[in-house]
Amino acid sequence: MIGSIEELKSLLVFVKKLKAKTFEIENLKIEFHDSPSSISESEPGESVPTEDELLYWSTDYQPDLKATAPE
Repeated sequence: MIGSIEELKSLLVFVKKLKAKTFEIENLKIEFHDSPSSISESEPGESVPTEDELLYWSTDYQPDLKATAPE
């Protein structure tokens, strides 16, 4: 039985160091996945998008179109 959150945290750190893929205790099942590839492993010329780019791409922005003639 897990006594506290701190005990669970230290147990998870230990299991992760053992490079386990899954861990199950009582009614809790945890799956560990490999971390995403680093920038150095990416294709040449490929860059990580900035927060502004991600925000822009994730919105459905439509500029207001006006039907008035220019002055």
